Amino acid sequence: MASPPKNDAWGPYAAHEQRFVFIKRAGALKPYLGYVVEWPLTANSNRFLVAFVEDGVRRTFRMEWFERRLLVPVEVDPNASTRRPGGPSSVALGAPPL
Repeated sequence: MASPPKNDAWGPYAAHEQRFVFIKRAGALKPYLGYVVEWPLTANSNRFLVAFVEDGVRRTFRMEWFERRLLVPVEVDPNASTRRPGGPSSVALGAPPL
């Protein structure tokens, strides 16, 4: 009896599962990175509740409603490796910048 082919890859996220977004900011050099907490309940509603950290003298955690036109979905590949040669992870988790 032959074994079935091994497929360890996760499928891509569906549109309703995309939770990370960039938040466009007028006059800013880079957007905020946000996490969608709540989707619109109706098809003709276009506001999303997004959690993000606001840059400034004091970095502040905030949650605000944003219009769809200000949000850009961040494509996340669950199969992408976070390992780098010679290190435990490509993401550095150190002390936050002052």
